[in-house]
Amino acid sequence: MTSHTEVREHDNEPLLGLPETLPPGERLLWQGSPDFLTFARRVLHVNKVVLWFVLIATWRTLAYWRTTGDWSLAVWWTPMLALMLALVLLLAMAWFYARTTVYSITSRRVTMRFGLAVPITMNIPFTQIACADTREFANDRGNIALRPLKGAGISHLVLWPNVRPWHWLAPQPMLCCINDFSRAAEQLSAAVQTENRVMASGDDAFHGSRVQEA
Repeated sequence: MTSHTEVREHDNEPLLGLPETLPPGERLLWQGSPDFLTFARRVLHVNKVVLWFVLIATWRTLAYWRTTGDWSLAVWWTPMLALMLALVLLLAMAWFYARTTVYSITSRRVTMRFGLAVPITMNIPFTQIACADTREFANDRGNIALRPLKGAGISHLVLWPNVRPWHWLAPQPMLCCINDFSRAAEQLSAAVQTENRVMASGDDAFHGSRVQEA
C-alpha cells in the first residue's frame, strides 16, 4: 500500500513535503500541517496533564495541612515545578511535530511526511483507501482518518501520531489536527470522486462526526 522514502534534508525536496516531483498528469491540490496548539491539546493532552498536576498539588497540600495543621507553599510548588517542566517538554514536542509534518493531497494520492529524528514520506494511493472519516473541531481544525483496505500492513507505531486513536489492530493513517480542514476534506473528496477509486454505491466516501469546540 505504501512506499517509504527517508528524507534527511527538507531543503532538498523538489516539492515541499514530497520526495520527488509529481509524475505527468498528477496535480498537487492541498498541503497543510498540524496546528500546534490543537495538536498539543488533542494528541499530547496538555490540558489533562495540567489538571492532573493541579489535583496532585492540591491533594499534597491538603494532606500536609491535615497532618501538621500548617500550610506550606513548598508542598504546592513542588508539583507545580514538575508541571512547568512537563509543559515545556510537551509544547516543544508539539511544536517540532507541527513544524516537521507535511500532509499533501494530490489528484491521485495522499502523502504524509513526518518524523523527528528520521523523516519518512508515506504515499497512500486512492486505490488503497476504502473510505475516510472526518472529525471537525472549532476554528476550521480537524482530523481526516483514512481507512485502508484489508491487508495493507501499516504499523501503528510507525505512523504515530499520524494515526487514528484506539485502532491498534487496523491502523488508520490520519491527517491530524490540520488547519484549513474544510478545504482539505473537500479537495480530497473531489479528487477521490474524480478518480472513481473510493466510492461505494455512489455514496460519498466521507462520513463521521462533527464537533464544535473551543
